[in-house]
Parts: sequence; C-alpha cells; structure tokens
Amino acid sequence: MTDSTIDSTGGLHNPLDDLVAENPVKVSHKLVWAVMILLASSVAWSYFITLPEYAVAIGSVVPQSQIKVVQHLEGGIVQDIYVADGDSVNKGDPLIQLKLGSTGLNREDLQVRLDGLALTRARLKAESSGRDMIMPKDEAKRHPELASAELNQLDSRRGELESSQTVQRSQVTQAELAIKTLRTNKASMEKDLKISRDKLATSAGLLAIRLVTKTSHQELESAVVQLEGQVNTMGVEIPKAQSALKEAKDRVTELTLKFRREAAGQLSDIQQKIASARQLLSQASAQRLRTEIVSPIDGVIKNLAFNTVGGVVKAGEPIMQVVPTSETLVIEVHLAPEDRGYVEVGQKALVKVTSYDFIRYGGLDGRVTQISPDSDLDEQGSPYFLVKVSTERSYLGTKEGDLPITPGMQASVDIKTGDKSVMEYLVRPVLKIRYEAFHER
Repeated sequence: MTDSTIDSTGGLHNPLDDLVAENPVKVSHKLVWAVMILLASSVAWSYFITLPEYAVAIGSVVPQSQIKVVQHLEGGIVQDIYVADGDSVNKGDPLIQLKLGSTGLNREDLQVRLDGLALTRARLKAESSGRDMIMPKDEAKRHPELASAELNQLDSRRGELESSQTVQRSQVTQAELAIKTLRTNKASMEKDLKISRDKLATSAGLLAIRLVTKTSHQELESAVVQLEGQVNTMGVEIPKAQSALKEAKDRVTELTLKFRREAAGQLSDIQQKIASARQLLSQASAQRLRTEIVSPIDGVIKNLAFNTVGGVVKAGEPIMQVVPTSETLVIEVHLAPEDRGYVEVGQKALVKVTSYDFIRYGGLDGRVTQISPDSDLDEQGSPYFLVKVSTERSYLGTKEGDLPITPGMQASVDIKTGDKSVMEYLVRPVLKIRYEAFHER
C-alpha cells in the first residue's frame, strides 16, 4: 500500500499523482486515424454489402398430380399379387393379376368362331363368283378340319348344282332334237307338197281332155290340202319348240344365278357375323389385358386392399392407390400472413428436406409456382397462406435414386424475398423501437 503524506494545505498527498503528472500519456495521432478509418469502413461496408432476405415456411412434399385409384371394370378373382405397400413402380408395371368370372368373354372360343366364319366366307365367295376357293392361310393352318369341311361343302353344293343343271340340259337337248325333227319333217313335207302340187296341175290338164277320172283328180287335191295342213302345223310347232328350248336354257342359267344369289345373301350375313365376332374378340382381348392390372403412372403403392390370392374383387372396387412420383416435386408450405406481402410467384426458394441432414446433403433449388388467394386456418386455428414450390429434381445428391424424395416428407422452405444491406439489418430494430415504443396504453 502506498503511503500518503499531508501537504501544505492540510490535505492528503498521493505520490502516484506526482508520478502521473511527471509522465503524461501521449496519444498517437495514427491510432486515432486508424480507429476512425476502421469505423468509416465498417459503416460503408454495412451500407453497400447486402445479404439475402428469406421468408421461412414449413410444409410437406405432395404429389404433382392426383393420386391414382386402381380399379377394375368387371371385377374378378385375385390370381397373383406382384406388389406391396411402399413399392415403387413405373408406368405399365404389372400390379395384380385377376381371373375373370362367368361374365368374362372367352377369347379362345371367339377366335375359333371367327376363324370358322372366315373359312365359310371364303367358300361363299367362291360360290357367288363361280371361281376356285381362295383359302385363308392362317385360319386354315389353325383349323385344318374346318377348312377341309368347307372344301367338301363347296364340292357338295357345286355337285348338287351340276346335277340340277344336267337335268335341265337334258331338257334343252330334247328341245333341240324336237326342233331339228320338226324342221326335217317340215322340209320333207314341203318337198312332198311341191310334188303333189305338180301332180295336181298335170292331173288338171289331163282331166280337161278326159284322160283321168275326176275321182283320181280329187284324190290328188285332197293329198295337196292335207300336205298343206301338215306344213302349216309344222310352221306353228317349230316356234313352240324354240320357245320350249329357250325356257330350258333359261332354267339352266337360272339355276346358276339362284345358286350365286343364295351364296351372296349368305355371304352378306357372314360378313355381319364376322364384324360382330371381331368386335366381341376385341372386347375379349381388351378384357384379357385388363385382367393384368398395370400401374397407370410412375409412383409408390399405397393402401393395397388385397394381400391374398383368391380374394374377390368387385366391379369398380378400389384395389390400391398409386402415389405419383416424377422428376419435379411440389412442396406445399404454410406461409405466415406477415410474410405474404413479400412473397410472389416466380421467386427462388431453397427446399430443406427434414428427412436428410441439410448440412451434409444440402437442399433443392425451387421456385414459387402458386399462392392461395386467401388465407386458411390450420388445426390450431392459426391463419396461413398455402404456397406451392416446385423443384427440378426429386432426389438429393449427385446420383438419382440415392436419396429419393417422396410425397409425405416434411420440408422447410426458405423463400428469397429480396436483399437487404447489413446497415438495414442493424438499423431496423432501432427504427422499430422508435416507432413502436411508448405507444401502449
């Protein structure tokens, strides 16, 4: 402890005071300038250097499109199950195999029916055209017995036609023979008539000089009249015979035409049956394709309603759901009302998925794509604006599939609302206190 003495004025005197008085502190001008420059630089730095400003909102990853409910039009019995809840599937992957009940169309029977109709059509085309039968190769190869039966039927029907035509042709031959006979007889009678007329003329001359009797002359006249009558009769019979010949020939032609008309009519019916069978076969094929239920989209299986083979699926009954996944994610977040005025569509955002460590794996770049026009209330009754943020990737890291992000994951989204200088960050609390302080009642 330093000893104190009493000075001439009667007060206490400390020796340290004398020491300080003898050695005054010398403040460096350089130090003062350095401090001033540092302060000025700090103020300038805080004024010109800006930092990003974010609005932070919490939400979750949602499907970009609606969840697909997998159903079956006709229903059936579960034959195979290829997936389980949580499995990732691609569009077109098989999910479940059904076996149709009694209401299902039998594709095999329909195919046999269609092949048979095609073979019948080929036969009817041959019958209606009078040409050889052009056998459809595929149908004949699948059903050689049906093809053989159609060929046999074609031969049989043509044989029946030929038999009927043979009868009619014989009548044509008879008519032609009758005409030939009539013409021959007529020619012979005309020749006899000429001779008889010559005899009658000679007899008339001899009768005038009484060299022949009148009786013999009258006999010659009677013979001429008789021959003339026969010749006239022949003249009438020949046209009748010609008419009969034409009718016989027409009947032969009509048999062929009738045969072809019947074939053409049956062909028209067969064409309609083929069209109907093809439609049913198409339905059966589509129905068979539907028995193997495939994924309508890329996604994740959810709420699989059938886990055992043999289960009965009713028509239109939900079988499972497929939650869609895609390269683009949509994050729905609840934005606080006080931040609504700063958030706009198109602003950049940083998505931090809480399932993965942000420090280690980072986040996803995104953009605000939609903002609800009005606020809503959450379960606690707090107001919020629903904001949708889309990303360009659906995974974290450098390789797709390593850290996938799926619907339902929670996320924190930092929406960049602008930039603010360091000075504004420092001054803002002071200004806020200035405008808000001493206003309470």
